Amino acid sequence: ADTYCRTIIDRLTGSSRAPNSRLRRQLTRFKLHDGTLLRQTYHPLGSRWVPVIPRSLRLQVLEAFHDDPTAGHLGFHKTYDRIKTRCFWPGLSTSVSRYVTSCSSCQHRKRSTSLPAGPLQPLPCPSAPFEFVGIDLYGPLPLTAAGHRWIVTAVDHLTRYAETAALPTGAASEVADFVLRAIILRHGAPRVLLSDRGKTFLSRVLAEVLQASDTIHKTTSAYHPQTNGLTERFHRTLSDMISMYVQPDHKNWDTILPFVTFAYNTAIQRTTSYSPFFLVYGRAPSFVLDTSFLSTPSVPSASLPEEFAARVNHCRTIARANTSTIQAQRKVRCDATRRVVSFYPGDEVLLWTPVRTPGLCEKIHSQIPGSLHRA
Repeated sequence: ADTYCRTIIDRLTGSSRAPNSRLRRQLTRFKLHDGTLLRQTYHPLGSRWVPVIPRSLRLQVLEAFHDDPTAGHLGFHKTYDRIKTRCFWPGLSTSVSRYVTSCSSCQHRKRSTSLPAGPLQPLPCPSAPFEFVGIDLYGPLPLTAAGHRWIVTAVDHLTRYAETAALPTGAASEVADFVLRAIILRHGAPRVLLSDRGKTFLSRVLAEVLQASDTIHKTTSAYHPQTNGLTERFHRTLSDMISMYVQPDHKNWDTILPFVTFAYNTAIQRTTSYSPFFLVYGRAPSFVLDTSFLSTPSVPSASLPEEFAARVNHCRTIARANTSTIQAQRKVRCDATRRVVSFYPGDEVLLWTPVRTPGLCEKIHSQIPGSLHRA
């Protein structure tokens, strides 16, 4: 028997005396029966006496009531309930919790029910328009009469101004041409271009365009599109707008695209408090009604170019401050539902790789196939 069991047995047999009244009261819940140390536990059907498990046998008990097919690799509460009604040892709840949470098979198969790991890390707000641009592909969509199936989108992180274009295949050459014509030649070369790790954006032809324009290409982490969240969120808005005007066969979306992009760019953004169009061009756009019966005399907003530039830059500064404020508020709300996790060199971690294996059933497949990796 281990030290704990030996101590209880000695006190029950009178070989030693409990040092205080609290321990003497606890001894009333123990007894020896045919050389086996038992402890009284409570059960819905009444109290019962269960064996006290020595340290050398505890792992065997945990394996039997968690790993065995008759145990089913169930969670803490079900495993603990099965064990506590059949046996006892000090710290039983902690032992079961540690064993279940560290079970390799459960970690590979089951989705975590704990809070997501990692606090929110907002991207720094750029100081000038089209200094930091996110780019992505949207599709595939139904083939149009013009032969288009994809949309390439680019969103400026300061002004929220979006550039879009319909593409036939979404190939690297088409995306590189879009970056050159719609971004670099129209707004100037960005300092940073952010994309996912798709082969289109990791292509040699796009790398050459970015290298020639001295643009830094940054990519999102694998399986984490939230890094390019501003562009992903624009896709949702774009979907809503196109769906309002597309034909029943969904094959005219490319003719609608320029109009809804204009609608997005000329609408006020809650984050910046300005429209993307205004922050880029320093003026409000003219609509059809503005040039007809709603037209008003033009009043110059600034008498000198320097005054005009100063006012536009002031609005951009306000937009940047508003963006930083909103980011801080979102971080507080997000971090309240997340947990901080730290990894250190040499730590063993499980790597999540969502690879589907042909011939295997997705419903009973391991969520995290593979082995341990060192951080």
